[in-house]
Amino acid sequence: MMHSQEFQSIIQAFYGAKDDQGIYEVFDHITYFLGFRYFAIGHHIDVLNPPIVSFGIENYSPNWLRDLFHDRYFMDDPIYFLCNGRHAGLYVC
Repeated sequence: MMHSQEFQSIIQAFYGAKDDQGIYEVFDHITYFLGFRYFAIGHHIDVLNPPIVSFGIENYSPNWLRDLFHDRYFMDDPIYFLCNGRHAGLYVC
């Protein structure tokens, strides 16, 4: 369980990130801290035809990403399903 002080430390780490690499490092740390190996975050966009200004960061292998997009596995992702069409982020409590 994450305590308030740990949460505030993570928020400060995001504020301190200077670039995409810094954001990647914070997500990588959080992912490990929470007991996961992989993460992905990005805009709600057409992943097959993303706009130039889209943002995404992840640590999946290139082979998995190729399969994910080619075979459209993301369409069966429950988090993608919950977020699709929402104007606000998904909050997990």
